Amino acid sequence: MKKVILLLIIIVISSGSSFSQFDIVYDDEVYDESIGAVEFRYRGQFTGFPIMNLRGNQSLLLSFDDFNDENRYLNCKVILCNADWTPSELDPIEYIDGFDDNRIEEFELSFNTRAEYINYEVQIPNEDFRITKSGNYIMYVYDSDRDVPVLTRRFLVLEDKLKIAEPVVEASSQVAQRNTHHEIKFKINSENFPVANPDKELAVVVLQNWRWDNAIKNIKPRFTRSNIIDYYYPNKIVFETGNEFRGIDIRSFDFLTPQMKHIDIFDDGYGVYLKSDLPRYTKPYLSYRDLNGDFVIQNNDNNGNSARQILLSPEGQATNIESVFSAEGNMRRNKLNSDYADVHFELTVSQPYFDKDVYVVGQFNNWKLRESNRMLYNESTQSYKSTLELKQGYYDYVYAQVDKGKNEISLMETEGSHYETRNEYIILVYQRAIGDRHDRLVGYRTISSSPF
Repeated sequence: MKKVILLLIIIVISSGSSFSQFDIVYDDEVYDESIGAVEFRYRGQFTGFPIMNLRGNQSLLLSFDDFNDENRYLNCKVILCNADWTPSELDPIEYIDGFDDNRIEEFELSFNTRAEYINYEVQIPNEDFRITKSGNYIMYVYDSDRDVPVLTRRFLVLEDKLKIAEPVVEASSQVAQRNTHHEIKFKINSENFPVANPDKELAVVVLQNWRWDNAIKNIKPRFTRSNIIDYYYPNKIVFETGNEFRGIDIRSFDFLTPQMKHIDIFDDGYGVYLKSDLPRYTKPYLSYRDLNGDFVIQNNDNNGNSARQILLSPEGQATNIESVFSAEGNMRRNKLNSDYADVHFELTVSQPYFDKDVYVVGQFNNWKLRESNRMLYNESTQSYKSTLELKQGYYDYVYAQVDKGKNEISLMETEGSHYETRNEYIILVYQRAIGDRHDRLVGYRTISSSPF
């Protein structure tokens, strides 16, 4: 009888702990339509992807807005994943010191805004828990009253064990791609962290501008000699370079920026109509600094910030991104008194693309292909149009083409692709040695391309 009771207890506990993972994807996703402006970064930083050192002192901060009328009981937990973003077989007690399920207690109401929302924040690690193993993780937020998912966000925890050496970004070795693609090469030095069988133990992933949708995964070494593991493949780790990102500055609704046609004012927000963009595939490369697809939440209207404008090139693109945004002291205020706008995008083309869809994408929507950011062709204006709800700030974006029925993004016909384009490439090295039950993240390095 005792065995039966014990079995029932185990079943109840197991079912209770697994419900929160039942209907989620192990990706950056929002499941609740009332959620907006999700940010997950180092605390105190405006841009960047959430990656922290296992032995470091950094903390990550997840922030998001909720348009529900009253605050909810929201909980969060972290879920360890394998290198391919499938859930690990480890139990939370094996990678978390403390509580694996925590209430989000930091929230405040917006003020001086037309749109009313509640901003939630949660920091990791915190006094309730810390992470004890490196690897890929999902931050999972759910409504504890209704037991339904709210959002998921990816982040990385690093053990800095392997040295990634001699990284190179160069024009593709394929003659047909030399003007449009980057080729990445590097080596791994395992002198201080021996790897018995690199071909079987290591899995390497290379990202472009922190995009997971076009990541090159599970790269095996070309050869190993002594402590050097070589990844100097010709025509192996190759990315379409794209172009420098387009940018929209909506940090202020008090005046028009060069990208705007006009601004409408509503009781619950604003409407921003942008000047029509044109495809850039036939235009020469134009050098300027961008955010490599990222975005910044900031309000210059009523929070005391200097209303400095980002200088623009003749084509309306940013030329001096650095040192524009305010310091950490105003970050919380930015999140609470920044308003929302329906931003109207337009891409003028003489006729619709055959058998292709067009989307507005960037880090602000995690490069997702959703109905909300798909553009519709308007015959009367001969242009694609789409409306996105965005919080005040600065946003990098591009227009992406996708073959109907597929999910693979191409920027070639809408944005052009130039080997001079400045991109950031991220090299991630995972290890699963004999006897290990999860993939450790043991190597990390970023490398930026520059004009050749």
